[in-house]
Amino acid sequence: MTGTIESTMKITVLPSAAVDFAQHWKNLNHAAIGREIGSDEIDYAGQYGNFWEISEDTFIDAMEILPPLHFAGNSFAMRERLTDDITTAYVQVGNRFYCGYLRLGNYAADLAAFRSEAADQGKKIPAI
Repeated sequence: MTGTIESTMKITVLPSAAVDFAQHWKNLNHAAIGREIGSDEIDYAGQYGNFWEISEDTFIDAMEILPPLHFAGNSFAMRERLTDDITTAYVQVGNRFYCGYLRLGNYAADLAAFRSEAADQGKKIPAI
C-alpha cells in the first residue's frame, strides 16, 4: 500500500541539543520548567509533538537505557511512557539524530511526521 501517512500531530521544534547535552534534558522536561515537581500545572501531554536535534552520543545512550520499543535500526521508542501513550522517540535521518515525543497509538504516522520534519531541518541547517 502506498500513499500519504496522515498525522494530526503539531510539531514544535525545540532548541537543538546537538552540541549541548544539558539542552537535551531541558527539552525532555520542557513541560515542567518553572513548576514544582508533582504540580497539577505540568501538562505532560502537552509535550506531544515536541521535537529537537540531538547528538549521536545521546542517541546511542538512549538506545542502551532499556530495551527499546519499535526498534527499526535507525529509530526506536522508549519503553517508559511520559504519560498515557506518549513516549520519547529517537530517529536518525542521514548523519543527524533527533528526539521527540510521540503517541505509541499513532507511532507510524507520528514517526513519519518526525522524519519529514528532520529532512526539512536538514535542508535548513548545515550539519555540525
